[in-house]
Parts: sequence; structure tokens; C-alpha cells
Amino acid sequence: MTINAGNDEIYEITIDGTQVREVTVDGVIAWVEANFDVRNLTAPNEVTEGDNFTITADVKNTGDGRDTQTISFNRGGSTDKTLKGGQTTTVSFGETINNSGDFTLKISSDDDSASQTVTVLTPANFDIRNLSAPNTVTEGNNFNVSADVVNTGQTSDTQTISFNRGGSTNKSLSGNSSTNVSFNETINSTGTFNLSISSADDTESRNITVESAIPDSVVRVTFDNSNVVDSKGNVSFDVFGTESYTFNTTKNSTVMDTTAIFSAISKDNLFTGISSSNTWSYMCWYFRTDLSKNDRLVGFSTNDSGNCGGFIFYDNSSSSAANNPYYRQNQSNIFELNPSSNFDTWNHVAVTCDGSGNLTGYINGNQAGSGSISASSSPEGFGISSCGEEQTPENSGGDNFEGLIDDVRFYDVRLSGQEISDIYNNTKP
Repeated sequence: MTINAGNDEIYEITIDGTQVREVTVDGVIAWVEANFDVRNLTAPNEVTEGDNFTITADVKNTGDGRDTQTISFNRGGSTDKTLKGGQTTTVSFGETINNSGDFTLKISSDDDSASQTVTVLTPANFDIRNLSAPNTVTEGNNFNVSADVVNTGQTSDTQTISFNRGGSTNKSLSGNSSTNVSFNETINSTGTFNLSISSADDTESRNITVESAIPDSVVRVTFDNSNVVDSKGNVSFDVFGTESYTFNTTKNSTVMDTTAIFSAISKDNLFTGISSSNTWSYMCWYFRTDLSKNDRLVGFSTNDSGNCGGFIFYDNSSSSAANNPYYRQNQSNIFELNPSSNFDTWNHVAVTCDGSGNLTGYINGNQAGSGSISASSSPEGFGISSCGEEQTPENSGGDNFEGLIDDVRFYDVRLSGQEISDIYNNTKP
């Protein structure tokens, strides 16, 4: 038997060249070879994929002999540890698992091992689904935009859910759960707008069309094909064509055809009545080419002779006739529309009535004058409407307009200044 003294009086015992693991004296174990037990393995039961975590374990030399062993982690990594008899040390390993599922974690010495199962969860992911909003709304009207928020992951999270037109809310969701979010919105202009709801992980969006709050006209005429539309839907029409009717001082078929269209509309009684006690609006685009004429643009009469009606009119007897039109009633100029319109270019003119005889005039989308009429001086019933001349084809009219006219409209409501401005800005020839 050979006894070799080592450091710290730790002995290695060999008999006939073979190392012995223990020595017994009188039936009692007096010495045991080094033995590295792995104990108290600690690791989380659950982690999220992609997150780093730590695995630790105690390694104890339960023998009497001193030894050095390699302590290994089954998912990669190792460290060498030297321990005297009875000595303990702690080892640790960092790990990241990028797949979900159950995984075995094991730390081993030459003599022993300890293991534990860890469950790797998919991370929280807030999907935005089922975004709901109307396809079309009217400008100025409130509407709702909503969506489902679904956490498709297995872990809990809190995220800010945002609406692209303003507003946000914080939502907390456990794994595989959902909630609904909603936002209220008002858009005060017309056009197509994008609506989107977003989380940190996802966005869903759609477009909404915002239409003008301007009511439909009772009568609208555009002169590309001489088509007419009325509130009863009797006749189809093309919205604002690329051509306009040309008028001149000679009573020609173009003028007569146009007036005949208006006369036919009048006799269908599309308006319940035009008077100072009704609300109404009418307007047109025009391009004036001769400043020396009495030019009648658009209006209405109580009979085929053009008497007693309300017209938008250029009066060449006025010093400002070259620039400013008038609203004319019963052969009298009620008020002048000023600031002036422009010669030899397109202008837009409109007159409205509030139902109490109060009139407002507009030039190129801006308020340009006002006046009042009494019930006795205003037409009872729509009468005969005309455009570009004083009278209907059955009579020899005067005050024929010289130039171009397009997009003539009659409404049975009083339009606001903003609505007049919107029409001006959106329909210029």
C-alpha cells in the first residue's frame, strides 16, 4: 500500500497501483475518495422566448479526498472546480432559448447531475383586428372607430393603443386574451382620410370618405349635355361637365333650349313655393364678355313675360354695372353685390333667402351684399325659371346675357356662407 501526501494533507491511497475509494479500519470507514454531488439546482419554471435567464446549482465534495472536476451545463458551457473534502461551491450559467416549449436544464459533475424542466412561452404580441368605421360620413358629424386588440402571445403585457387622428388608451392583457377599443372622431372637411389604430406590434387601417354637408340641390343644370337633375330623381345628369353654354344678344336655339328646360322644371312644381316666407338659394358660374349690356344671369319669374321675379342681374344704367351685379326684384335693384367680380374670367354668384325676406348675396365664395324683400313683392310659387335671358321662348325676351354660364343650381334651403364657399372652391370650371 502506498500513501501519497498531497496539498493540505489530502491523501491519495493506492494498493498495488490501484487507487482505492475508501479505507475501512476495524469495520469503520476511515477515509473516502472525493465525490462531487450536484444539489439545489435553481432555474425559473417559466421564461419568455428570447429572454436571458440564469441556472445555478451547488456542487459539494462529499468525500475526504481533494479533486478537480469539470462541471457542465447541458445546453452549453462548463467550468472547472477544485474542492477539498466536505467543501461546497456554487456554479451558474446564463441561457437564452428562442423557441417556445418545454426544455430540460441539467448541470453535471463526473459523479452526479441535477435537472429541471423550464417552459418557454411566446412573448406578448398585441394584434389589431376587425377595425370598424363607417365608409362614408358627413363633414362635422361625430362617428366611432373601434377595433379588437388580441394578445396572441402566452405572456401578459401592457401597451398603449393609439388612434392616428388623436387619442390613446393603455390596455393590459394576459396571454391569449383580447379586448375592444373605440375612439370618437369628427372631421370638418371633405375628402378621403386614413383611420388607423396601432399597438406597439401591429396596425390596422382603412379609409373613410367625408362628404359635404351641403344639401342636394332641387335643380342643377350643367351644360355639357344639357342634362337636368331634380329632387324627385326624374332626370339624370352629368356632374359639372367640361363645356358651357354660350349666350349672346341674339335669341338663338341655344338660349331657347336652355330656357325651355327651366320652364319645364318650373311647371313640374319641384319647389313647393318661392317667396319671402320660404328658404331658398340659387347660384351659377358665369363668364361675362360684354360690359355694355343689361345681362340677366339666373332667377325666376311669376309668368312667361319675366315679370315680378327675382334675378341676379347686371344693370348697365348703373355706374358700377361694369363690375358689380345686383339682385333685382319687380324691376327694382334690391341690393348690389360688392366686392366686384372680374371681367373676362369665370365668377361664381349666389343669393340666399332666410325665410323672413332677408337676402344675402355672394361673389366668388365671399359675402358681397344683403337686402330684404316683402311677401307682397316676391313671387308666389316657383313660377318660370330662366337662365341667360329675361323671358321664355314663347316671348321676345330682353336682357340676354353675353358670355358663358355653367352649373346653375336651385335649392329649397338657405345655404350657409361656408356651404357657398365650399361650392365655389370645389366646382370652378
